[in-house]
Amino acid sequence: MPPDSPPVAVPAPDIPELAPSTPPGLIALFAAFAKMSLAGFGGVLVWARRGIVDQHRWMTANEPVVIVTILAALYARYAEIDALRRILAGVSCAAVGLLISAVFRMMMPLIERRDLIGLVILAAVFVAIGLLRLPLPAVLLVAIPLSIAIAFFIRRRATS
Repeated sequence: MPPDSPPVAVPAPDIPELAPSTPPGLIALFAAFAKMSLAGFGGVLVWARRGIVDQHRWMTANEPVVIVTILAALYARYAEIDALRRILAGVSCAAVGLLISAVFRMMMPLIERRDLIGLVILAAVFVAIGLLRLPLPAVLLVAIPLSIAIAFFIRRRATS
């Protein structure tokens, strides 16, 4: 470009962490966190990061890491306080309620289709995790391939 030509406007890069945002209102915060808690089955950390950092841009990616580290340190320091244990026990009761709600939502299509095999697998996973206290990853490593294989054989038998 010749030295006497006018400068060309170059658009600024779109960096999500530097995008300006207004502080959210209480209703927006409540709605966002309620949506995250209802959407997260087995953990909401991924949904929380997506909502807070990527979608709403209320925080940067580094800020949630700092907050989680601080919360972990506070828990390690104050975990023996009886009031905190009772609060966490109450939160765990709410988590159990959400889990039961999710189980019923997964179970209703199986009942409507009268899918006995699907209901048996669902019940077996519930018993293994909920009653026998087997580790979730181990149960899922067995249940997922088993349910896929059963579905494959049922569909294969139905088409032949």
